[in-house]
Amino acid sequence: MCSHNSRRSPAEEQAALKSTGDTKVSYSELFRNVNLWKLILLYFFYQVGIYGFAMWLPSLLKELTNTGMTGVGFLSMFPYIAMIFGLYAFAQLSDRKMNRRRYTAILIIAFALCFLLSTLLKENIWVSFGFLVACGLFMQSASSIFWTIPPILFPSEIAGGARGIINAIGNLGGFLGPFMVGWLHTSFNSFDVGVYFLVAMLLAGFLITLTLPHKTTGIKATKHLPDPMKMASAQKS
Repeated sequence: MCSHNSRRSPAEEQAALKSTGDTKVSYSELFRNVNLWKLILLYFFYQVGIYGFAMWLPSLLKELTNTGMTGVGFLSMFPYIAMIFGLYAFAQLSDRKMNRRRYTAILIIAFALCFLLSTLLKENIWVSFGFLVACGLFMQSASSIFWTIPPILFPSEIAGGARGIINAIGNLGGFLGPFMVGWLHTSFNSFDVGVYFLVAMLLAGFLITLTLPHKTTGIKATKHLPDPMKMASAQKS
């Protein structure tokens, strides 16, 4: 028989919440957690790609289309229009499947691939521009999915602190990306080398994503489920 007293009363739930809140959080242990550093590096490389693309997009368009300031400003809006659709569509797909690792990885590598193709195919101006617009579609789409991962990997008591640490250190990539593109452009007199650098950083972020724990896929292990054949024979006996 099922007991009707299995549910806790509101007073018991409040007591449980208070006892959870009194738990001391060890941030020294958090900094020794390899998953924290994976997320920091992943976010760092991702920010290198995002800010490198965003800051140098007008210059890339200027070099590609050889248009004036007005034309570059007009063309620059299309990747960001695509970004609006990407943020909504891929968030919906991720929530439906609950596979955070897969969609974070796919979107980062798609961003990198489109960025690379926009450079390799720039002899055809509008094909190259189309890939730059596709970069916008994928550019920020992994961000909202990425931030669902820390609560999966860390207890609720330290998940907020983990997010703050990831954000604080990872955002340094937002400085490195634009700086390196500018330095490489000055050194080699070409934006191509800068783009290859950003693509390499995004590829590094993609590879780190693949190493995240299985629990970030949203797929529960089934190896301990009972064998249905054994259950059937037990019922017959």
